[in-house]
Amino acid sequence: TINNENTVKVIIQNLINKIWFRTDDIFTIEEAQKQLGREEKNIWLDKYVEFIKPENRYIISREENNFLPSKKLKKNFIKKIARDDSVIVIIDDDPAIIDEIRKANDDVYLLKDTALVK
Repeated sequence: TINNENTVKVIIQNLINKIWFRTDDIFTIEEAQKQLGREEKNIWLDKYVEFIKPENRYIISREENNFLPSKKLKKNFIKKIARDDSVIVIIDDDPAIIDEIRKANDDVYLLKDTALVK
């Protein structure tokens, strides 16, 4: 137990602040930005890649992965995902990433995102 009443009040207020997602808290701001980015990507996918159902999407976010380079994130994803005759589609706009992944994985479909928008 905590004997100091002021300490208890501070702890409770901090918990309330975390629960209510205060906007002066950097952690909360970063989490909100991650969620907004994910939502924006899903909206874009709904509009331009409707053939991929939302439940089959994996959004690989650099923000959620220590800002690793996009190419490394995609390569790691391909290594980790179960290859059970499912079609794997990766969308990127960097030709170097698309070419490198295509050379190493003939069962992965790669789409250039700007080509989808046209």
